Amino acid sequence: DNRGSDMQQIKRSYKDGVFRQLFNDKEKLIELYNALSGRSYSKDTEIEIVTLEDALFGDIKNDLSFIMDNRFIVMIEHQATVNPNMPLRMLSYAAREYERRGLTKKVYSRRRIEIPTPELYMLYNGAEDQPIMQELKLSDAYIAKCGKISLEARVKVINVNYDKGADILKRCKTLNEYSMFIHMIREKQQEKGLQKAVEESVRECMRKGILTEFLERNGGDIVSLVR
Repeated sequence: DNRGSDMQQIKRSYKDGVFRQLFNDKEKLIELYNALSGRSYSKDTEIEIVTLEDALFGDIKNDLSFIMDNRFIVMIEHQATVNPNMPLRMLSYAAREYERRGLTKKVYSRRRIEIPTPELYMLYNGAEDQPIMQELKLSDAYIAKCGKISLEARVKVINVNYDKGADILKRCKTLNEYSMFIHMIREKQQEKGLQKAVEESVRECMRKGILTEFLERNGGDIVSLVR
């Protein structure tokens, strides 16, 4: 029914906002990328956030992409099941960004065009049980199998659910606290419903010093989405 559909939309809305708002910050993005990649960029490293503001991913609004040190990094945070089509979707995403930067107009040049090296990540935070780490490949979808693959896209999928204890949560304080917040809501929701779960989780996190500054600024907006 329409009520059920509206409720699903509300549930997506509050989640869609939290991750993207939280990490739409250069210092926090660098912290997260260092944890993902094992690199150690300083917080003042130059970074350009280039997240696409369109409906390319449809049900996924928690996408963040940025260019840093000649790398084009795409990160998706997803609460539904792990989608096997993610490599194709991310390939389309990367192509859109290269096109947006005007590179397609230069492909006829006799000089080789240098492009930022893509890195594709999916941070899984859904309720369905998934491995801590897995890789999705575009070539897995190819109908005709062959020894030599001419076009590949690899997406590194990391399960960041708090109760799974992925190592990345130990390396990134902000991601760990975000994961705790979502876990807290999920546990309370079973007994108290979404609205109460969000309200209580916001208050509890602020009391315990979890995402304090972020929730001071945005907690009211998050709660209002589920009223």
